[in-house]
Amino acid sequence: MWLRTTLLALPFLTGCASMASKLDGRLDPPAGQGYAVVSLTALAFEPDATRAQVTYRGANGVQGSVYTSLNTDTVFGPEGTSPVEGRLTLLTLPPGRYRFVEAFGSTVDDPDGGFPFGGSSARSVRLPIGRDFCVAAGETVYLGEIRVDISYRPELILKNSQARDFGHMARVWKVGADDLNRVRVSPLADGGGC
Repeated sequence: MWLRTTLLALPFLTGCASMASKLDGRLDPPAGQGYAVVSLTALAFEPDATRAQVTYRGANGVQGSVYTSLNTDTVFGPEGTSPVEGRLTLLTLPPGRYRFVEAFGSTVDDPDGGFPFGGSSARSVRLPIGRDFCVAAGETVYLGEIRVDISYRPELILKNSQARDFGHMARVWKVGADDLNRVRVSPLADGGGC
């Protein structure tokens, strides 16, 4: 049993270790690029069956998405704080203006079959974001947290979770204090912008 548990945990630990290896303790984007850091979390009754995604688009034609599965992803804050289900993501982007367009979330209510008549109920939500952010070459910008609430009433929550997310960057990504002090903090909750 111990061996099977250890083998199952290895891919998740490797993902954290690979980001630390990639960054080598520094937030130095590749030449001509910049970094954007954002955490994506979700709230649902059945976290093991919940996924969330946000999409972004740039004026330069670049587009992409950030994804999390609450079954596998965790954001760890400073030592001594409780972790949060979600993912802290480092986007490597060319300089320019970008916009988070919309968020998607999906979950299954009562996946164990306790729903009336022995079934479960799948739900999904789609919520607009419409917040801009800018990336500059050679710079790292922190955008805060995007939380997709799928529990009672679908809701999108933007917040500044700098203490937790910087704690994750220091503890898990092994980014040094000097580099964290150089991060430009521009939370989407405060309007983001450029």
